[in-house]
Amino acid sequence: MSRVRRAGDRAGRDLESDEREALAASFAALGPAAPTILPGWDAEDLLEHLVRGSPPRT
Repeated sequence: MSRVRRAGDRAGRDLESDEREALAASFAALGPAAPTILPGWDAEDLLEHLVRGSPPRT
């Protein structure tokens, strides 16, 4: 059963914060050269895309 999240929903913000922290920890632990499932992209490229919304620099 899915739950609709409303603005101001504390549990939703906590979950998002937990997910961001886990993602940041993964990037920190694996380093910028870690492989991804995206052909030609490493962790640094993926992080840049997530932060800036742009494709990796070529």
